[in-house]
Amino acid sequence: MATPAREPNPETAEKATRRRFTPAYKRKILAQTDQASEGQIGAILREEGLYSSLLSTWRRQRDEGPWGR
Repeated sequence: MATPAREPNPETAEKATRRRFTPAYKRKILAQTDQASEGQIGAILREEGLYSSLLSTWRRQRDEGPWGR
């Protein structure tokens, strides 16, 4: 017995790609969040579609050395 063909899910991209962030974009977001209060940081992250773990990673990268100034 043959299995029926599955319909593609319209909610999912056929081939997802990772977002890539330039050093300039990372610096811009870090500058905004460094100046923001705790409640504002969440709003910035939601607006940009970012996770808080990215901020931690980017801050560590910034503190360890230059990334393409």
